Amino acid sequence: MLDPMKYGKARGTALLNKYLPEVTPIESMDIIASLEDWEEVKEKYSGFAFQRVDWPIDTPKPNAIYGTNGRPEDIPGLLEAAKKDCSESVILLMKTKKESVYRYDYDGGFNVLFVPGDEIVIELVGKAFDGHELTYGLATHERYKVPWSEVHFATSKNIFLYGGRVVEEQDYAKQRAERVSYLTKDCSYDLSLVEERVPMSYRALDKSLIDDLLDRIVVELYGKTEELLREAGLKVFCVQGNFVNGEVQPWEIFVPKRWAK
Repeated sequence: MLDPMKYGKARGTALLNKYLPEVTPIESMDIIASLEDWEEVKEKYSGFAFQRVDWPIDTPKPNAIYGTNGRPEDIPGLLEAAKKDCSESVILLMKTKKESVYRYDYDGGFNVLFVPGDEIVIELVGKAFDGHELTYGLATHERYKVPWSEVHFATSKNIFLYGGRVVEEQDYAKQRAERVSYLTKDCSYDLSLVEERVPMSYRALDKSLIDDLLDRIVVELYGKTEELLREAGLKVFCVQGNFVNGEVQPWEIFVPKRWAK
């Protein structure tokens, strides 16, 4: 298997599995760089599996944005397209511990920035959206800043007290149109299914999801900050993921080299 620490998403996934073993949704992971690699593992990924295009962490990231849909039959074409943009592109394949769902059925997504000693910034998107919008700066539906010293006191009921905002309806309408376009054109999902699933107006995330995020991700990594600095050299880092079937589902610990590309 190719070394996951050489690649952006794969490295972030490996860090997630190490520092959040109780909450990571990932059961197994493979990296493929060719059709030959795919032939070796495709029996393992014969059903729905998460797919992401990845690049070596020190390689300038191509401008192309790839929509992945979980269908194994699309992997050869995905690999071919990625190789055209960057010869060192690979496909990251992941099996989850629990049954996966299609992207239009997500409860939402999150990105949490940890600035040790200063603050934690929590960005959220709602139903039928996911970490894609947050990663690329395309949408943020809720945003909160929690002072470092207040992390253990933050809950869904008082998080507004630390400063926060919720998306305006006119902005959400534009983001919804972009999300529908992404899911249908880039991910090849059926338009009627997508239109049905993506809410016409923004619905605030369920408070239980925010509490789950605070308890299982934020507080957990807050307590491992020194370990992350000592072992992984992370002075600043992010955690990105989704809310699926009423639970928090982190996917990656971003490192500065990853988001600077």
